[in-house]
Amino acid sequence: MYTLRSLSSTDDDPTSLFFPALRKINYSDSAEVRFVSAGLRHAWRAPAPATLDNAAIAAAFRASLVEPRELADDQATVHTPWRDALYEFWNHVFWDVVRFLGSVGPGIGHLHPEPRQEVFAVCYGVEVVRTWETNVLLLPAVRMQGAVVRVWMGEGEKREEVGRFGGPAEAEAEAPEAAVVEVDVEDVEEGKGVVEVLGQGEAGKDAAQEVGETECWFVKAGKEVRFLVERPEGAVGEGAVAGEEELAAVMVWTPLCLEEHE
Repeated sequence: MYTLRSLSSTDDDPTSLFFPALRKINYSDSAEVRFVSAGLRHAWRAPAPATLDNAAIAAAFRASLVEPRELADDQATVHTPWRDALYEFWNHVFWDVVRFLGSVGPGIGHLHPEPRQEVFAVCYGVEVVRTWETNVLLLPAVRMQGAVVRVWMGEGEKREEVGRFGGPAEAEAEAPEAAVVEVDVEDVEEGKGVVEVLGQGEAGKDAAQEVGETECWFVKAGKEVRFLVERPEGAVGEGAVAGEEELAAVMVWTPLCLEEHE
């Protein structure tokens, strides 16, 4: 993993030089984390298994990585028993990111033994504004086909676009090499599984060229963050409706604790 600091010219906080409000952690070189994040995103869109015991969850997770992928009829509902179970599994990604950030410097925060994952929807054309009371980690749990989540920080004249999730990279990216990863799945079933993941054929190349596909963002407490997905002109939606708006993405985040514990 590696991290990029985002230093804004509009940020008046003098501590931002050493402790920036935004860090983008790239995990493209971690095959295990790529495997988990890709599987969770595909599984969100896949049909739910008949039961939600650990073995069924693991089997559905693996099946979601195999082409051609079957899509659930419902691509709109943010909270279902199946999708809520998947959100909990993002803690595996967050734990790896926090362990890495521990080497970056103080003030990042830590996760509790049972971290809390929260989500919010981003619908086409509807700006979502969030300000957290704690430092947080966040990334997309799912993006609909072609959706690009643009992100701004700052208020008024100081508002500045700081990045996006989705869309082609400005420079052509190399697809990640195919990897056989031994994944510890003791939390979902006994034993270990060896699964071939990512980087295979055109699908792997396309994923490598998606901006933010292998990024998790750190956002400092008290910073206003705005999220917006604009529908490309002429694009046809997938019919996914959240309330009265069409769902474009679901963001998952977890708070980081700054308290000292014995």
